[in-house]
Amino acid sequence: AFEGSPASDGSVRAAAAAGMDLSGHGATLLTGERADAADLILTMSSTHLMRVVELGAGDRAAMITSFANGGEGGEGSWVGHGVPDPIGGSDEEYQATYDMLDDLIRRTLDRLEPVVNP
Repeated sequence: AFEGSPASDGSVRAAAAAGMDLSGHGATLLTGERADAADLILTMSSTHLMRVVELGAGDRAAMITSFANGGEGGEGSWVGHGVPDPIGGSDEEYQATYDMLDDLIRRTLDRLEPVVNP
């Protein structure tokens, strides 16, 4: 995505089905400055994770699929599959990706809660 790109039509429809409005969403590129400011960076794919490593924040990054399942980042964060990108796919593919992300985010929040609210 390019800086400021809107959410895809399929993403807008999948989010709307869950009561969310993405009409004001715009893509934000990860820069070195943003990566440096982050405590944790979770990515959807190994390609995204490699970019975070290139920016120097690999020690604070993992694929969300690994992290949500208890992985700590580093070498283990590369294991397994990422979140499939439904771009150009059917509404069913967008919905499946939404459902997968919803589950991963819930498990990630459950994992982070003891750290955030000790």
